[in-house]
Amino acid sequence: MSSVLDEERREAFLQALQSLQEDQQEADKWEQEEKQRQEDQLRRDIEEARKLRAENEERERRRSEEERARQEGSEVDYGIDRTPSAAGSSKPRRSPKQSSMSRPPQSSAAKRGKAVTPPSFGTRAVTALSNIRGLIEQMSASLRSNPVFLIRTLAFILGVLLMFGRKSIREKISRVLGTGWDKIKATAGMGVKVSYI
Repeated sequence: MSSVLDEERREAFLQALQSLQEDQQEADKWEQEEKQRQEDQLRRDIEEARKLRAENEERERRRSEEERARQEGSEVDYGIDRTPSAAGSSKPRRSPKQSSMSRPPQSSAAKRGKAVTPPSFGTRAVTALSNIRGLIEQMSASLRSNPVFLIRTLAFILGVLLMFGRKSIREKISRVLGTGWDKIKATAGMGVKVSYI
């Protein structure tokens, strides 16, 4: 609409304006597509997290059921152990001398108390062993999926051992640690002086 510009410049400005508008529309479209892609990825991640959580809950439920079954099995075992002690306590009842004494029932009660205590320790040991077994299984699965990780870890450990095998490096490290410890002591001493003042 400007009267100063000639026709060619007007056309050039209109073309530039149109190309800028097209670029802006393309940028908006690309931004919307990117946003949609991110939302889809987020949805997929949420779905995967839900699946993993459901699998973990299922695994945990199975493990708790197995522990309950083991505890019930151990209770049945202790129930079997109690029957001979009850039979053993019935033998003293037959003899008249031991029936008058109250010590055999107390010892059977003590045996029962001792028998009750190990299942809790046993269940704790079983739980610890199952956790260790799960950890070993996870490590073996990760090593099967990524065997290069094992090689890298072994190379790193070997490098550290070789590095500490040299006397000069050990001396440098001990010097650096000694200097660091001296600086920490000096800083603490200054803090004590400042707080005293």
